[in-house]
Amino acid sequence: VDFMKRNLLFNLLLIMSSLAVFDAAGQTYCTTGLYTTGCTIGDNLNDVVIGNYSHLSTGCSTSGYGDFTSDTISIPQLTPTSVGITSGYSNQWYAIWIDLNSDGDFNDTGEHIWSSNAASGTAGTYTYGSINLDTSITTGTYRMRVRGKYAGSILLASESCTSFSYGEVHDYTVEVLSPPACPAPYAPMTTAVSATSATISWNGVGTAYNIEYDTTGFTQGVGISTTSSTNSITLTGLTGNTYYDVYVQNDCSGSSNGTSLWSAVYTF
Repeated sequence: VDFMKRNLLFNLLLIMSSLAVFDAAGQTYCTTGLYTTGCTIGDNLNDVVIGNYSHLSTGCSTSGYGDFTSDTISIPQLTPTSVGITSGYSNQWYAIWIDLNSDGDFNDTGEHIWSSNAASGTAGTYTYGSINLDTSITTGTYRMRVRGKYAGSILLASESCTSFSYGEVHDYTVEVLSPPACPAPYAPMTTAVSATSATISWNGVGTAYNIEYDTTGFTQGVGISTTSSTNSITLTGLTGNTYYDVYVQNDCSGSSNGTSLWSAVYTF
């Protein structure tokens, strides 16, 4: 009898373990109830451009949800990657998430990658942004969510599954790649500004940088060029009450790895 009890307990534990595994494996992403109206009157993700990937004139998905996980978007670590999104209606807000631990949701710390910081303009107008994945994100494939909503305010990290009235969601597959031999600097910012000077700093892993700057809207290649051996530089001789654009590039020629892509433009 004691043997039978132990055997019964063992079998019960096996069943419970199997159910736990099934539950984890069978966990699914939220794909319904994301909108009450969706994109039927134009509030769609019509064009989605991320890095070298373009998904254009996509129209409106049923119930405001499009499963495009058969498409893979490749993003190298430490590489500023451009984002461009349009909609068939004005006043849209956008955001991107990546399920970094592949647990069937986008709720964990660090999984919210980007949100637009202003509502879109007229229908068909691009909203631009830039994302950068650091080396804390393991290389491999993950599920990416791109989301739009009409009106209101900036999409929050917690709103990957929130129900809104108008908008659309696209899910894709993203492949995180190892960084290039010469990673581009990213996230330039001003740390000090005066009437005629500005100190610019950025994130990067180099020891030599090329900097190009000039008044806003200048064409790269004809701006003012300088260099820095650290992750910051003070630009002097600026004109007061004037906006400037600045770009930063990692120079890895000392290690025979050439130069990186330029950073996204920073305006100050």
